[in-house]
Amino acid sequence: MPPKSEPCLSADPRQAGIDFTLLQGMDAIISMAGGLGAGWVAQHLGIAGYFLIAAVLAVLAVPVVAWLALRAASTAQ
Repeated sequence: MPPKSEPCLSADPRQAGIDFTLLQGMDAIISMAGGLGAGWVAQHLGIAGYFLIAAVLAVLAVPVVAWLALRAASTAQ
């Protein structure tokens, strides 16, 4: 069984519905903001520019994810 995250540990089981509703509401707001931002960038830079930015961010994310995985593995020991 995977370890529970901090929000799961601090959630009150008596108000799980409220916590879930707040989580889903924030998720929807962030998704809408991300969609609006992505649409604005695509409108101003074009689809090619948008995908170029996405590709660069994906390539830059690889070493960051590797570093975080190594850090998590070293702290688990």
